[in-house]
Amino acid sequence: MIAKLTRDVVSVSALQGGARGDESRQLSDAATVSCLQDQAQMALCRHTQTHYPAQPTRFGKLLLMLSCLRDFSSTSIVDIFFKKTIGDIPFDRLLVDVYKSADL
Repeated sequence: MIAKLTRDVVSVSALQGGARGDESRQLSDAATVSCLQDQAQMALCRHTQTHYPAQPTRFGKLLLMLSCLRDFSSTSIVDIFFKKTIGDIPFDRLLVDVYKSADL
């Protein structure tokens, strides 16, 4: 479930302008993006309620923090969180591979 949630959140973030440069030009169907955002938020809510039942405000805090991620470039986020794990593999290629492999 967390892999699907990650894919959904990353997809919605990229479509809504979290992506930088040419990637943000791909937004063409606002209704679809809105629907994906709703689905990702519901999945995140279910995940936080299931895994952190003693923290009822966790979901709201996470939503508030998501907007802060736009202040960081995607390159910085990859360098901070993923570079040691994935090395010099382009992160967008890795995301596409993860997304395709999960569609079984």
